[in-house]
Amino acid sequence: MKTFFSNGLLAIAILAQALGLKAQTAQNGADKVKALNQEVQRYLEERQPQMAIPVLRQIVALEPNDVDARGNLGVLLYFQGKYEEAIPQMRAAVRLQPDIWKIESLLGIAEKRTGDLSGAEDDLGKAFSKLDDPKIRIQTGLELLEVVTSTGNLAQAAQVVEELENLDPQNPQILFAAYEVAQQLMDQSLLSMTMAAPDSAEMHMMLANQYVRQGDRPHAIAEYREAIKLNPNVPGAHFELAEQ
Repeated sequence: MKTFFSNGLLAIAILAQALGLKAQTAQNGADKVKALNQEVQRYLEERQPQMAIPVLRQIVALEPNDVDARGNLGVLLYFQGKYEEAIPQMRAAVRLQPDIWKIESLLGIAEKRTGDLSGAEDDLGKAFSKLDDPKIRIQTGLELLEVVTSTGNLAQAAQVVEELENLDPQNPQILFAAYEVAQQLMDQSLLSMTMAAPDSAEMHMMLANQYVRQGDRPHAIAEYREAIKLNPNVPGAHFELAEQ
């Protein structure tokens, strides 16, 4: 009986010591992270971001779920052009805290730069609708616009352009983007009409309008006349022909 109690007390003592060591280790880790964060802050204040990067890596190794460390490391790598290294850090930060829209915007741009158009469209799309800063939102929208037009998603492109024009109607970049999207939509409609009804009055109206934009009046007149011949009641044909 004495041996049993002696062994039991010894086990409790060892367990208590182990727990104490674990708590001490955790405290030491927290102190180290705090010191490293202070070092990062000092480097950033001194405008030496390249020196902060390895320190942030140490923090992430110690605390993988540290949102600030992940986000800051990703942002610093991004602005050094190291997109492939930045993406996992920013993606982890966004996963840990989904409402950090500025970082999600940078994540989307980095994905776009590395050819991940699907990821870029998803992250830029989420950030664009949530960002408060007009300048950052415009930049995010323009990046998103490039992605969706390159993938042929012109319906979303038109929606993004409309939101951008509401944000800054006099912005030359936005006006040019709107022009390009409108041109692509027009080309797409013309192609669809060519496939669906190549001999229709409406097809000839579309061709006539194309000639008008090109300044080719004789061909425009011929197309308007052909449209009227096929359908005398086609909307706008008589007026447009008279103008030409």
